[in-house]
Amino acid sequence: MAAYYIDSLPATVDTGPGSPTGMAYYDTLLFRPSTTLVFVADWALGHINAVKLERDGASYKAKVTPFLKGRRSM
Repeated sequence: MAAYYIDSLPATVDTGPGSPTGMAYYDTLLFRPSTTLVFVADWALGHINAVKLERDGASYKAKVTPFLKGRRSM
């Protein structure tokens, strides 16, 4: 998505269409090798994504991996 204002920063990561409903920060030793994750819930797709943030200068870059996918019934 293009920035509309000159003082807008680009998105850290684009997850595509969806309906984000919540986030949780997780910092423990249970999930290796990354111990610091942000879990992002998406109501529209029924997913929970794990987002790993890495420093990139004064900002961050992110890698998104599916953590949990719900079953869709139609």
